[in-house]
Amino acid sequence: MKSWYLSALLIGLGVWAATDNRPSTWSGEEAEIRKQLQLSADGWNAGSLEKHLALYDPSVTQMTANGPQPGIDAIRRSFSERYFKSGKPEQRLSMEQVAVRRLDNKSALVTGKFLLSGG
Repeated sequence: MKSWYLSALLIGLGVWAATDNRPSTWSGEEAEIRKQLQLSADGWNAGSLEKHLALYDPSVTQMTANGPQPGIDAIRRSFSERYFKSGKPEQRLSMEQVAVRRLDNKSALVTGKFLLSGG
């Protein structure tokens, strides 16, 4: 079974920004971030690139061999060409060693090992 590292996800999921100004608890926010990350992986594994990309902020930038490519559309094109060639991925997406670190009241840094296996 092959395993591939999906470095683009690290860039795409690197910073999660809160969208409201209500006081909140960090544990609840961290749980929500992890839930959304899992929903994104579930979308991938169900063959839905759009559900996978729903997590991404429009300001995302993907680093490629040709340099940075800004925007969700760039990631959509890249993933469609590389991973979703037949309309759904050949590999399953999983995550290990995910860490969510609060940066301030409106943002957090998400890092981890994002793996593609199979195919």
